[in-house]
Amino acid sequence: MKDIKEKLKERTQSTIDKIILRAEKIKEREILLARKKYDEIVSDGKKKTDDAIKAKRDSLEAQVRLECRLKEEKFKDELCRQLLSEAKEAVSNIDDMILLDAYKRLIREGVVNLGLREACVKVNKKASTLLKDNYQQVVNFIKEKVEGFSSFKIDDSLDSYGIIVGRYGGGEFFNNTFERRFERFEGEFMEIILRRVEGDDE
Repeated sequence: MKDIKEKLKERTQSTIDKIILRAEKIKEREILLARKKYDEIVSDGKKKTDDAIKAKRDSLEAQVRLECRLKEEKFKDELCRQLLSEAKEAVSNIDDMILLDAYKRLIREGVVNLGLREACVKVNKKASTLLKDNYQQVVNFIKEKVEGFSSFKIDDSLDSYGIIVGRYGGGEFFNNTFERRFERFEGEFMEIILRRVEGDDE
């Protein structure tokens, strides 16, 4: 009877030990899983936070770049308008003979580019009077470069300085107004001006 009790006690203790060992293993496994889950949550939270910070930073940088670009474009536009206005004012005060020489060259440039023998020249009223008073001189000047050139017709409806040279009856034309010439060289002008504004004009 005593042996049976001892054996039963040993078996019971063995079962208890196995249960405790199993429980310890389960506990260790659960702790590892919990730690892994915690690390995943922390990592995921950090990634989301980092992504949110990066998105916000990228958004702010894009906004700043856009604002700078808009301010630069506005500055360029205002500067171009100011320069054009000053150029017009300067032209309006130029001596008539100097102005006539400029118009002769502008007209001839248009005639040469279009290969004309007769031309229609659109100018403003002041230039129209100047060209009419010196018509033959202008024709002779053009003939120096364009053999066979005969005449040009004056249209005084242009609301600008410079000229537009075209064919009789319309069609192809050569725009040599000051606004158009300014547009052609605007990029070069702006590069020089911006370098000077930034103090880098060497």
